[in-house]
Amino acid sequence: MNDQLRGITLYGGLAALLLTLAAPVRAQDSPPPQPPAENGEREETSAEPVPALPGAEDAKELPPAVLTLRSLMLSLDLLRNEIEAKQAAYKKAATPEEQSLIAHELTGLNEKLQTMEQDFQSIATGIDLERFLGQPDDSLDLNRELDQLFSPILQELKEITREPREIEEMRNELELYEQRRETVNLALENVQRLREMAVDETLKEELSGVEEQWKERLQEIESRIQVTDYRLKQSLDGRDSFFDSVTNTVTSFFRSRGRNLLLSILTFFVVFLLLRYLHRYLYKVSPWHKPGKKGFYFRLVDVLYYAFTFLGALVASLLVLYATGDWVLMGLAIIFLVGLILAAKNGLPRFYNQARLLLNVGEVREGERILKDGIPYRVESLSFYSRLRNPLLTGGELRIPLGQLIGQVSRPLGEHELWFPCEEGDWVILADGTRGKVILQTPEMVQLILLGGSRKSYATGDFYGQSPDNLSHNFRIKSVFGVDYQHQAICTTEIPDLLWKKITAGLYGVLQEREQLISLKVEFQEAGSSSLNYEILADFRGDVADKYEMLRRALQRLAVDACNENGWVIPFTQVTLHPPPGSEDGATFGFASRNPSPSRPRRTVVNKKEKGAKTESRKEDSGEE
Repeated sequence: MNDQLRGITLYGGLAALLLTLAAPVRAQDSPPPQPPAENGEREETSAEPVPALPGAEDAKELPPAVLTLRSLMLSLDLLRNEIEAKQAAYKKAATPEEQSLIAHELTGLNEKLQTMEQDFQSIATGIDLERFLGQPDDSLDLNRELDQLFSPILQELKEITREPREIEEMRNELELYEQRRETVNLALENVQRLREMAVDETLKEELSGVEEQWKERLQEIESRIQVTDYRLKQSLDGRDSFFDSVTNTVTSFFRSRGRNLLLSILTFFVVFLLLRYLHRYLYKVSPWHKPGKKGFYFRLVDVLYYAFTFLGALVASLLVLYATGDWVLMGLAIIFLVGLILAAKNGLPRFYNQARLLLNVGEVREGERILKDGIPYRVESLSFYSRLRNPLLTGGELRIPLGQLIGQVSRPLGEHELWFPCEEGDWVILADGTRGKVILQTPEMVQLILLGGSRKSYATGDFYGQSPDNLSHNFRIKSVFGVDYQHQAICTTEIPDLLWKKITAGLYGVLQEREQLISLKVEFQEAGSSSLNYEILADFRGDVADKYEMLRRALQRLAVDACNENGWVIPFTQVTLHPPPGSEDGATFGFASRNPSPSRPRRTVVNKKEKGAKTESRKEDSGEE
């Protein structure tokens, strides 16, 4: 009766204690992992009902704390009575062994009594006596802390790998027993051989006893082999396929920790995006964040805010794991953060350079000019994604990561600096001789349309390196024209004026508006080897750039028309030879015109056939072959 009452009281005290402790605490979604049972045994829950407390009829009227204290008080009385009984039995013990056993039981009961008394005081006062009376432990045991941190993770891994580990253990156990069976069989063979060889009956009896002992061992091993083999077959038959195992594992994960993980990740991104949106909103409405008005301290605040954005989102995600009580994911998150910190140690110089750029004190600064892929850009803003802009390019605003600006150098803008040598719609002449109209220019490609309608594309950097000559902002055509030396008397007086009048009148007929011809100059250039040369310089407006080739040809055509109208001779060059001094013919060779000027000495012209005849004549006189 005493034992039954003690059991009822202990059950009731335990139930009330759990009810009291669980009342102020919110129920957790995922319970802490339990270690697997040893040797594949499953824990069985008792189906026996918990006995009711004495006086349980008025339990609904009492607070849980009072009910718990009453149960503990009854348990304390029973425990004190049991200690007194053990002490009396200790005094009456007949042997030292019995006294030692009773003393050991008394030690356990006293410890239990002390624990229950502390629990009674803790519930009555609401204070944890272990923390209140215990001495602070200032020493830091790294191994102990790591064990506490990694223990839930290891338990979870053990639970995940429990089934394959049990199968492997049973296989190893079966292999061990089979090896022992072979050893026992060998031992029995040796004993039987010796017993047959023995002559003394006493020795035979001893060997027979040894043989019986080893036969019992063999029987025991055979039984263990049968049991282990049966358990192994049962485990293999009830084992799911690989696909089912993976499916069950994933399903179980997302039912418990998967939900917590997704909630934590979602919280991280929500907090991060909210803080970023708040910063953009403040950036728009704040008068200190207008372009060109941000000082160093405001940039420093921005950098600190960027760091706070990441840390705040990270702390929020960890708080979700803490609130759900998922210490496995919390431990994994802490391990991930430690690894992230260790990895970030190697990137500190890069982070330092990026921080200098964000503070606008680095090599690249806002509002300055920078070359990107050989193309000039203006640094509009420096952020984690910086903006570069070229106003003359279609789609000329680039958004690039801040890290790509490390190692770049910007410079202040000049007063009248150009961002690109041309605009869309301009006519250009490139260094390779290509002439066309620009119809598209982007940060990647420039496309020209040539006369006739064909199109030619250049990479923007290559086009920039072709030194384009832009014709759309006025241009000049230079042409050289020569007349014969027989007009030497009027070469600097009448001829330039008459050429100018003829060419001007002709260009006015070609152009739609007279204003399109800005200026025209005809000047004597030089006395050439076979002609008197004039330089024709014609400046045109950019809106006739598409007629560049036609105007260049028109200058030559109009100059020829002027010569025809005034009877001026246009010379052409002939090849002449000058024989060495003392030759028989005494002719002078050189460059001469078809109609040489009478004021100049007449020169003998020798064509190639005459030159060949004279050369052969000289060879025959000298006897050469």
